[in-house]
Amino acid sequence: MSVSIGVLFQPTVITASAATIYTVPGSPSTTTLINGRVRFTNTSNATQAVTWYAVPSGGTAGAGNCQGNAETLSANTHVDLDVPLMGPGGFIQALAGNASTVTMSALAGIITS
Repeated sequence: MSVSIGVLFQPTVITASAATIYTVPGSPSTTTLINGRVRFTNTSNATQAVTWYAVPSGGTAGAGNCQGNAETLSANTHVDLDVPLMGPGGFIQALAGNASTVTMSALAGIITS
């Protein structure tokens, strides 16, 4: 088994529509993301809503893979959240109630294969 530890993705300002932030490598077919953790930071002076999804390969964002639905993030605060175990080709999507107000950052994650 191979283990890779590195930056999953650079800090990203999320938009007002669901966008893919990170995709688990699809090769080899045994690749898995474990111990993932992300941070959402509200950089505005107003409360913002954040929605994010952990979508299996070939899927689409929806109720079945929603990890946080319009979660309230108070002004100038952050929240750290765990990412569920994800297989090859799985991806994370996120959106904010208002574009350019929330940054999503990767805090942890180990890729195994």
